[in-house]
Amino acid sequence: MFIWNGQNDHHQLLIQRCAEAGVPVSFLEVGYFPQKKFFTVDPRGINATSALMEDSLDWVGEAELRALKKFRESYLGARKWTGDGGFTLVPLQLASDTNIRDHSPFGDMQAFIRHCESTIEGPIVFKVHPLDDLEYESSHEVRRSGDFLDMAQRATRVVGLNSTCLLESALLGAPTEALGDGFLRAHQHRQEKLLAALVHRQIPVDAQDITPWLDRYAARRVKP
Repeated sequence: MFIWNGQNDHHQLLIQRCAEAGVPVSFLEVGYFPQKKFFTVDPRGINATSALMEDSLDWVGEAELRALKKFRESYLGARKWTGDGGFTLVPLQLASDTNIRDHSPFGDMQAFIRHCESTIEGPIVFKVHPLDDLEYESSHEVRRSGDFLDMAQRATRVVGLNSTCLLESALLGAPTEALGDGFLRAHQHRQEKLLAALVHRQIPVDAQDITPWLDRYAARRVKP
């Protein structure tokens, strides 16, 4: 059984019935670099419930790191982190996102903004999620337009909860901190290995044969 996301209440009964019947369940979600061109499969869940949370990443070796280097050059193009803008960049997320609802210490972005204002020294630029039409109050800049990676190039650092944007800023090489639960926070001291693992795990949406990923990352029936 394959379930998209799997974090909503209506998924739980199906997951329970599959467990009772011995049917292995895998979870699908959008990929990372970028989301629209890839998807992922995991035997346990997504982000904070993913198998990556407890993965030692010891399997990530020179081959995976070389693949990361090649992918990084292709994905980022001429972008490079300079950090000369003198501000902390804070990407905001949708409050309805399951990553916020289930794996964040903040229930809404205004509360997160207040937290950042009281804990981060110096100028802050808050980047609103493209699909968020709510209005936010801050004594710092709240920006709706602009490319996140273009902004991250000049940010002194990037601080967020568990947005995919944080993975992009880490890929860029900007100092990145995740305050919400997720594999970026779980592997904050081995980000290069984590990024290599993410590149290895994501499946192109136009792939003709996804068997290699299913063989390695999908759940398997446990033999009695």
